[in-house]
Amino acid sequence: MSAASIRHPFASVQYYASTLTVNDYTELQKPPPVPKRRSIIPPALRARSPFSLSKKASSPARFVKKGHQMTLILDGQGTTMPVYRCNDTISGSVLPANASGLTSLQVKIHGSLKIKEVAGAGGADTEILRVSVFSWNDQQNISLPSRIPLHYTLPDDYRDNANGERYPLPPTYDAHLNGIPGFNVYVMYYVLVEFVRAERKKSPFWQKKFCIRAPFLLQQHTRPVYSGPFRLNFTKTPTSPQTLFVFAIESRQSCRTHIEAHVFLPLSREHLTQRSIAPLRIHLSRTTGVCASRLGVTHAQDKGQLFSSRSIGRGVIHNTSRGINSLAWSGTITIAPSVFSGSFKVHGLQVSDSIVITIKPPDSARSHFMSLCETIPVRLTSEAHECSSAMAIAEAEV
Repeated sequence: MSAASIRHPFASVQYYASTLTVNDYTELQKPPPVPKRRSIIPPALRARSPFSLSKKASSPARFVKKGHQMTLILDGQGTTMPVYRCNDTISGSVLPANASGLTSLQVKIHGSLKIKEVAGAGGADTEILRVSVFSWNDQQNISLPSRIPLHYTLPDDYRDNANGERYPLPPTYDAHLNGIPGFNVYVMYYVLVEFVRAERKKSPFWQKKFCIRAPFLLQQHTRPVYSGPFRLNFTKTPTSPQTLFVFAIESRQSCRTHIEAHVFLPLSREHLTQRSIAPLRIHLSRTTGVCASRLGVTHAQDKGQLFSSRSIGRGVIHNTSRGINSLAWSGTITIAPSVFSGSFKVHGLQVSDSIVITIKPPDSARSHFMSLCETIPVRLTSEAHECSSAMAIAEAEV
């Protein structure tokens, strides 16, 4: 079978009844919606954010967090959680409401990769970013200012202390790896204000440490190397990526000819996270891989790599056509609104995306052909090719 794109050669889209809700049945009766451009900000932030990422630097909104007679203000952040990109500048201020009794104060920017064993003590904690942007104590010959300015530009990479190599600064991320043992993976960043107060009325030696932590989202700022759409290409060239992928649905009998499945990706394998992917693919999968040797868990050391996959996009049919010896389906994959970053790799953690093509004949036990399941690696970017300020990334390897 030769076709521009292929879904199921024998039947229309089928869903298991046990997995459908009332809304799902309603959606199946409606014509496929026209793909819409979405913001890359997660829904919880998008609902409360009065500005887009491209305008956030000039926004007058502020993020404010208070506690223990101390106030942290981040400029240009009118959301419930601040959002930054690599090379963005974190600007703001710290306001002590009552400086009496303060013996020390520090303002830091922290970033870490945490892998924690579920219901266990195993795991790993890798420091990605640790910068002190302000430090004061009462032993210095200067008084604490009433307004402490905060100004720090986020880097685009970091040095891993375990192997000495440099990696691009990973985006904020979290995932759960099922298994025995199971693990939770977090990449998190936050602004930290630490200060110590002395209460002379209670005791000359009484001191207590307080902290204000303001987590923020770090997003990738990437774009494709190539500018599509492209023609049919069986192989990669210096000016164009591979766009046609051919797979075989094998026959169970040697006397029968295999069926060819052609998958055409006209926009290359780097794609914007806020746009639907066309033409049709079955679904988009995100795989999280963790190096077991870094977890500190004895019964996981022999597993090498631990993997977990989840679907982050769903294919929708728009058109079908029939030739003399072929069937063709085309459509889009709608990427989940919660996806705001692409794949990345750091020491001990790798996150990758791929298109999964599954063709399963009805009543496969009696079918003359076997099932097909193939993957095509892809990379999601935050910007289009025309954005010169974003970092160009190479396409995913097959």
